[in-house]
Amino acid sequence: MMIQTDHRFRLQVRLLSEAVFSSGEKEPNLVQSKVLADPYGCVYLHAKTLKGQMKHQAFWLLKQYSLIDGARAKRFLYSIAELFGINIWELQKLHKEYKDIDNGNVKSLTDYISELLKGNRKLQALPGQGVMRLGHLELPEAVRSDIRKLISEQGHGEDPTNYYSYLTRHDLIEAQTNIRVGIQLEDGIVKDKMFTSCHTVKEGLLFYAPISLHGSVSDELVEDLTRIVYALKRIGSHIHRGRGEVETKFYRMKESSTMQGGIEWDELSSRANHK
Repeated sequence: MMIQTDHRFRLQVRLLSEAVFSSGEKEPNLVQSKVLADPYGCVYLHAKTLKGQMKHQAFWLLKQYSLIDGARAKRFLYSIAELFGINIWELQKLHKEYKDIDNGNVKSLTDYISELLKGNRKLQALPGQGVMRLGHLELPEAVRSDIRKLISEQGHGEDPTNYYSYLTRHDLIEAQTNIRVGIQLEDGIVKDKMFTSCHTVKEGLLFYAPISLHGSVSDELVEDLTRIVYALKRIGSHIHRGRGEVETKFYRMKESSTMQGGIEWDELSSRANHK
């Protein structure tokens, strides 16, 4: 069944451990890896980073399908291409990874990838960037709205000259993060340029990212996206050092939602991840 979407979705992420949302910048006299934050000091994970990590998880799921059901793996590869876009380099990497494995299911998938590489079979109507559009992973809108209002109204209280009553962007970042350091020792001495420091976003915080699928998409595509969301276990950087463990949920906007009545969401079942 095909569905016409401008139906919207949203991804919910709860941090189960500290996470690193790096901006790629330093903050002098504070940290070498500064957290990514908006002008008001609300930390967030960039949509491009989130999308890349979701795609990486999708390829992990593809590998699991390839070991048990070649036909399902081919359909899932199509979903990856439709959602995220897929390029020749990625197809070549998949072909190289699977071609030497002596397994009937994997061989079936490898033959399919070979056809795609040779142009014998086309992934039709798939834009280079895919049909999925993602927003940044941010704190709940109500929280961000209150923070923007609080900062905007500062200086209009009973005692606007009282400096200590002011809430700064730095204060907000400090409230949401910890500073962690790492060192490498050699003979009991810190090795040259091996002292690092970074912001980590605090465990327990809740974030949301808007997701939309453009055009007509199948129920199976939505189900595969749901599987990818619930398979996402870590986000951000330094994930191989125990950072960024998450719990995810996936919601679809109810068709009955209106701007006047407010937006309501239905949770999509995590059981899709196990079918």
